[in-house]
Amino acid sequence: MNACPICENVYKRPEHLRRHLQSHSNERPFVCAICDGTFQRSDTLRRHQKTCIAVVEEALEPPLKKPAYESQVSASDPAQPLDEWHNLQHDALTGPFPDINHIAGWLSSAASPDFSDPWGKILNLRGDDFTDGIDDGSYPRSLGFLDNFTRRTGLVESFECGSLAEREAVRKRYGADDVQAGDLPEGAEVLCGLVDEPGVDLSTWMLEPLALKTHEIVSSIAQVSRNRPEDSSSAVAWSVATQSLCAKFFSPTRIRKYVDYYWALWHPNVNLMHRPTFEIANCRSYLVATMCILGALVSPNASDGAAARMWLDAVEEVVFTSDDLADDDSVCRLTGRPSCRPERVRALQAAYMVLLYQTWEGSDRSKRRVRRLRFSQVVAAIRDAAIPNAVHPYYHGLKIHEFSFADFAIIEELIRVTVWVFLIDTAYTLFNNSPPRMVISEMKVSPACPEVCFQAETAESCLQALQAHHTHSESARGAATRFDAAFDMLYRRALQPADQQMLADLGPLNLFAMTSTLHALIFHFRSSLSCRGSLEDVKRCLDNWHTVWQVYTDKLATDPRHALAVAGTGICPPEQMWKRIGFMRHAGQYWTLAKLMIEKLTLLRPIRQNTDDNESSDRGQTTPAYIAESTRSEVLLDKYDETSMRQVNDLIAMLQKTNI
Repeated sequence: MNACPICENVYKRPEHLRRHLQSHSNERPFVCAICDGTFQRSDTLRRHQKTCIAVVEEALEPPLKKPAYESQVSASDPAQPLDEWHNLQHDALTGPFPDINHIAGWLSSAASPDFSDPWGKILNLRGDDFTDGIDDGSYPRSLGFLDNFTRRTGLVESFECGSLAEREAVRKRYGADDVQAGDLPEGAEVLCGLVDEPGVDLSTWMLEPLALKTHEIVSSIAQVSRNRPEDSSSAVAWSVATQSLCAKFFSPTRIRKYVDYYWALWHPNVNLMHRPTFEIANCRSYLVATMCILGALVSPNASDGAAARMWLDAVEEVVFTSDDLADDDSVCRLTGRPSCRPERVRALQAAYMVLLYQTWEGSDRSKRRVRRLRFSQVVAAIRDAAIPNAVHPYYHGLKIHEFSFADFAIIEELIRVTVWVFLIDTAYTLFNNSPPRMVISEMKVSPACPEVCFQAETAESCLQALQAHHTHSESARGAATRFDAAFDMLYRRALQPADQQMLADLGPLNLFAMTSTLHALIFHFRSSLSCRGSLEDVKRCLDNWHTVWQVYTDKLATDPRHALAVAGTGICPPEQMWKRIGFMRHAGQYWTLAKLMIEKLTLLRPIRQNTDDNESSDRGQTTPAYIAESTRSEVLLDKYDETSMRQVNDLIAMLQKTNI
């Protein structure tokens, strides 16, 4: 007999005793992949998942009717409780949409400016302003975007995913015909799960062009779910029920809808894929799966996001165990030079999308895992395959028959995924206070091309735009043919007008990456034990970047070469929304935050007393005031590798209050 040493209960079998002992501890090792609930026993988790699966099944069915917002809030009742108003504000961002004029009525009667300000931006009531955060040369009017960015979680709440009117137009264009029971023909999910069931008529299903894509996605998720190792990120317990849910979520109809949502609502924020050459049927299944999840998470229908959350960890496991991402053959066997196959680029894009959706939509456990483990894998892959190959040839003298549209697209995608990996590294540094994994000196890649080149839909228009861009910057050719060289120009004592124009012409993505780089430099400075060294170079870099950004915002922000679909000029048609400029247009606020942090560090700089350094060193003494002052720089951000962005939000509030 086996007795419990704590309560002295007796059990016949050792495994029963081990299971009982868990009830005396606080450990809850079993995690529900759907709702992130934790449990002490696996059988309890299985019973719970039956309930969760029923909830997700219900979420996959579109609502029978829209919520009656008019019956919930009266536009003429300014005394409406603010917490209830806040909940409705969140619902309007993610769910079906009320009448826009009615929302405007809420704004006019809102009692708190903290609510009205973000809604004003979302509704474009004040228009879009590329100069937000910069006031004619020195100080911010507000850090509204960054304040919201660090207070909220979720992709829709944090990024630029279209105004309410634009999101409603996208829903009507791509999601109005949401299928219900006919989403899959009867028995199709059985085929997707590789389960033999005689008598199922799937002739219609087999004629569907994306049926194979659904089959590939479901099969790969089934494989990682059934054969997951102990350290697997996926906790999906594979069964007939989960198999059916997976096949429904990744059905051909939903794949099309979610990919359309991805392009219209998400792509402007992280524009690393080349839409003109994108073909969903020929795309890697793991990349389609990540695009579907992102599209569902930013969907105007909240039920899509609820259904997507079940598959976040499983798709992560599929992507990071793919052979394409782990490919070590990065050297061409014929030439001996570094090479990068298109499949490796697709794997890097999918891995980056996983970092995105887990960082902003995953559980705290998932956020820590991708930041600490998965991101290191991505950086290693970028260094092996991307950086040596992310360089454009000189297109100036090419004829159209010498120009390969596909080669241009894959090189530009490689450049952009490298830049975006560098950017999420600086984001982890700024928002999570994590040491950077990459440095500016290794960014020996071409700057990202202007949007007119990247968004050109034919080879002829693309080559014409590339050659016009080269001609436009011909006087500065060679000065900034690499991203690291362009950033180095900001350290010069003074930029000539031609240099300012050339750097401004690099466009919003490159300029956003440069101002984010400043935060990595600031991290290294404030993390040193004594904060020794001069801040003058960083200050000069800040001033030069500000001058370049002003040139961009004054002359180029609405130029079709950089913005083919300009925000703030009315409702953008759903078919054109992928051409917008996303949250990178708030780069001025990143500059403002860096400026305020530098000024705070300057005030906290240790000041040596007027003592003889040689005499002090001979006595083996260090100035006490210096030691005391040197630790005061920790007042900015004192917790490292934090999953929450709360301390950054507190810093923003403190800096704004100090500089009002």
